[in-house]
Amino acid sequence: KVLYINLEIDEKSFIDRLEHIYRAKDMPMHPSSSNLIVWDLRGKALPMDKLAKIIVRRCKDMHLEAIIVDPIYKVITGDENAASDMAYFGNQFDYICRELGCSVIYCHHHSKGAQGSKRSMDRASGSGVFARDADALLDMIQLNTSDQVGLPGTAWRIEGTLREFEPFKPLNVWFEYPIHRVDDSGELEKLTPDCDKDPRQKGRETRTRQKKDKMAQLESAYNACLINGQVTVSDLAEYMDITPKTI
Repeated sequence: KVLYINLEIDEKSFIDRLEHIYRAKDMPMHPSSSNLIVWDLRGKALPMDKLAKIIVRRCKDMHLEAIIVDPIYKVITGDENAASDMAYFGNQFDYICRELGCSVIYCHHHSKGAQGSKRSMDRASGSGVFARDADALLDMIQLNTSDQVGLPGTAWRIEGTLREFEPFKPLNVWFEYPIHRVDDSGELEKLTPDCDKDPRQKGRETRTRQKKDKMAQLESAYNACLINGQVTVSDLAEYMDITPKTI
């Protein structure tokens, strides 16, 4: 029995998504007898320290195996980048686990920008506490398929940072709406995520661009001074408002 706390999408959209998933997996959907209990709290979210007390009070006799909080940015208490604030935030999940004897699974987002050059544990937005606090961190990142054709869906890789469990080999999956399917062909192993460029490469590109810009400015000044019939170094220096030595 699982409690899913939906904080991000509206109730009708959530039900529609569930129906598509059940249908794709060829499973009957019986909301009245389901072990999946959903709290739709979009627009009604409270800070996690307040929500945790409500969860414990209302779920005391429900004998839950797990509670899913999706996503946590809707209920974060304090500054996401402050370690002390996020340690307090993480304590709320420990409190729920201890009081209800169940697991808590929460969904978090990556920081901005390309993430492929980072370790999976360093991709989470905010404080490093997110990587250290959880017993198991599962990171999902999209693979670069721009050079591929005829793909069945988008491609993803799931990696783990595990404290309580045995490490596992990265898992490659296809997302074919509305569900993910494991890639048994090995086709996705050769693909890589989008990466930030190497800092040295960025530096080389910056220097090359600056050199091109300077040459373009010089060429523009030369053409302007050519009106006088000939171009001297002093003419260029005066036009560009820099010293003859720099020219």
